[in-house]
Amino acid sequence: MICLLPEVTVSNGKIVNTTSAMEFSIDGIHWLTCTDGSTSLSKGTYYIRYKGTDTKNPSEAVIITIPDTVKGTQDTPASLTVENGRIVNTTAAMEYSLDGILWFPCTDDATVLKKGTYYIRYKETDTKSASDAIKITIEEDTITSPNDSYTAPGTAVKTKCPSSSSANCWTRKIMIKASQLFK
Repeated sequence: MICLLPEVTVSNGKIVNTTSAMEFSIDGIHWLTCTDGSTSLSKGTYYIRYKGTDTKNPSEAVIITIPDTVKGTQDTPASLTVENGRIVNTTAAMEYSLDGILWFPCTDDATVLKKGTYYIRYKETDTKSASDAIKITIEEDTITSPNDSYTAPGTAVKTKCPSSSSANCWTRKIMIKASQLFK
């Protein structure tokens, strides 16, 4: 028989990813029911396990420690929009991720990224934990400005046409860094 262990973590003085099917203890003898989502507890070391049922014994317990110093929280980023293949209103205090695990720094004003879905959050600081992330999707790689179009980042195609006629259009490939687009 395979026995699952609770997959919980600690964040801001809470044991996260708990369910009411779990219980916690400070001594491994007396158990209290966890709450769905997260269980708020004071600093200390706790045993967390799945409760026993009529047909199953309790799981093995995992040991979780809530540290003495709990960092403050940050608001989730707000007012972010996607415009022309970039996430607008980012700051250097933010970071983005494709998977919610590996994080990269954002830039002030706008962060240029390829087509895809990203998670954006405020970075962890000395006094605050990282904020919850929001999910943003970039539908296209193209960044446009009047008469010019760029595919960013990386190799770009610049197209320019006179406003009066499309007969004399020209196209050339140029290499640019995405950060150069917004200087």
